[in-house]
Order: sequence, then structure tokens, then C-alpha cells
Amino acid sequence: TDPNIPVAARAHTPAGAEAFVRYFFQRLNVAWTAPSAGILSPLCQPSAIACAANEKTATRLVSEGHRYDGNPVTVKVIAALGSTSTNRIAVLANVVQERRSEIDATGKTYVADDRKDLRLNFELLYTSQAWSVASTKIMK
Repeated sequence: TDPNIPVAARAHTPAGAEAFVRYFFQRLNVAWTAPSAGILSPLCQPSAIACAANEKTATRLVSEGHRYDGNPVTVKVIAALGSTSTNRIAVLANVVQERRSEIDATGKTYVADDRKDLRLNFELLYTSQAWSVASTKIMK
């Protein structure tokens, strides 16, 4: 578990789950712009495929000396949808994948991502003292 998760994002409540998803996106933005590997995995269950993919990108960016030229994600709305059990909750995140470029140390562009509005459904799991991402799905 990430020891830096804010107190509000540790609460075993729908508001805590929403705060956790906001924190997750803050860390994703750091992972890809700093870049910094290893900061997403502590927020995710080992089975969370999308988390693993995001972490893999962060690791690649570090190893290649690349980074994103601005925050790749802007949060618009986050809302807890409901609990599937006492330790699981679904959270909807409406976000913008911003138009950003992957650049090297000299500023050369390698990849440019287009702007997209996305609706993501997070399933969170509460374990002992914090939420973690169990799965993430893109909604249509």
C-alpha cells in the first residue's frame, strides 16, 4: 500500500473511494510526466490489468528517458456508484485524456496522443487500511 495515500482517500466510505480515485489519477499524471516508475503498483491489486499497463508505460518512459509534456489526464467528475460487498465499491470517473506528447530530454516528440473524453468504471477493494484498484473498464 502506498503510505502517501491522503487520509480522506483511506476512509472506508463512498467519499473515501472517490478521493482514492482522484489520488490515483494524480499519481498517474506524476508517473508519466516526471516520469516515475513504481508509484502506481502500490495502488492496485496484482490482477488489475489496466494498472499493470499504466505502470509498464511509466517504467518504459523512465528507461527510455522520455516523459509526457503535461498531465495526460484531467478529472471531470468522480462518483461512487455503489457497493458490491462491504469491501468493494464501483466508482465512475469521467476524465479527459488530454492531447499530450511523449518527448525525450531534448523535447523531440515520439508519440502524440489525441484528446478523448473517457468514462471509466473502477472497481475498488478495501483491504485493511486503504482502497486499491481491483479493475478498470472503459465504458461506452
